[in-house]
Amino acid sequence: MFEYYKQLIANNARLSDVSSTAVKEAEKLYPMINFYENQFKYLRQSQDGNRNLHFLHTLKLCYELGLARDLDLVQELQEAIFHSHAPTEPTQELSSWIYFLDHFIRCMILPERL
Repeated sequence: MFEYYKQLIANNARLSDVSSTAVKEAEKLYPMINFYENQFKYLRQSQDGNRNLHFLHTLKLCYELGLARDLDLVQELQEAIFHSHAPTEPTQELSSWIYFLDHFIRCMILPERL
């Protein structure tokens, strides 16, 4: 994520026509989606992958159903659906995916095929 912002800032200095060039720069940076797909593949193979994947699936479900995304609800849903426990420190274990804002879990991006 930080690399994305570094690249965007570096490119910002070279922007002359903001409206048309910004779209072109965003299209160049589109491969960040691939970063998350690759991270997802990595999670599948990691030791704590299942509970982290279950957490992300549950979070995505909360987004899709319009549910509040507070940690207690996400943990409760994960246990009910997957019979697994949420990560003890989700923002540390999934820092490239999620963050907390106003007591709610926010997701930076979720691939379409999670």
